[in-house]
Amino acid sequence: SVIELDKKISYVWIKAVRRIDAVEVFYSFDDKTYTMMRNAYLQDNTPVMVGLMAASPDGNGFEAKFENFKVTHLPDQRRLKWLENNK
Repeated sequence: SVIELDKKISYVWIKAVRRIDAVEVFYSFDDKTYTMMRNAYLQDNTPVMVGLMAASPDGNGFEAKFENFKVTHLPDQRRLKWLENNK
């Protein structure tokens, strides 16, 4: 997804939440108000790997710094047993 910016920003917060067969991706410029920017569909009941990446398709690129990355399990009812068995 591409989000057009009308000014230079110093920080952006990203949250991704898996919802059974999809991942909802949100962004924020203040860590308070989040806006959904993408709903990406996945194969149901299939584990995924997550990580961070930044890219600039044009120009000289940019400097990116990632801080406080963490993965938090927010299980739905279908995943509670799987999480219990795979601690």
